[in-house]
Amino acid sequence: MLHRGMAGAREGNPDYTPGGGPMDMRSRKGTIAVLVAVLTTGLVAVSAVSLDTNRLLSFRNELQFSADAGAHAGAIQLLEPNDPTYTADTAAAYAACYKAMQTVVQVDSVELGGWDDFNNQFLPGLTPFNAVRVVVSQRPTGLLISHFGVNSPRLRARAVGWVQTDSSATVRKVILAQ
Repeated sequence: MLHRGMAGAREGNPDYTPGGGPMDMRSRKGTIAVLVAVLTTGLVAVSAVSLDTNRLLSFRNELQFSADAGAHAGAIQLLEPNDPTYTADTAAAYAACYKAMQTVVQVDSVELGGWDDFNNQFLPGLTPFNAVRVVVSQRPTGLLISHFGVNSPRLRARAVGWVQTDSSATVRKVILAQ
């Protein structure tokens, strides 16, 4: 029995075999199962990459928040009547107070120096100290890529806090830069 649309298939098609043409579903029994397995694997892989990317971006924001807190506390410590000799300890303590993915961040360095307004850059060791730079880092845990033997990257964040003195008044501002 010929299907509608297949009426001329016998005469004009040299590859036509009775009962085994392109419309025969008996030759496709396992094709759908294989296709579903491949597409499901691909969907799971894309979802895992998406989740890990989201977690890494969130982790980076939490690290930046920690560095900002340390730099802000250090810059405030540079203001009078505070003792500037405790600036590095204060900045490190405040930076370590904030967690990233429920783990305490590692404070890599706290540097005292000066801020160059003209070039917008931190100059380490420049005296008198009016700026502090805090660098924190941490390796994120619990990522899905770790189940495939891929090590997660160590992420770093830095922030500079400085005290800006207004030349016309005795007002001092604490400013943060990243």
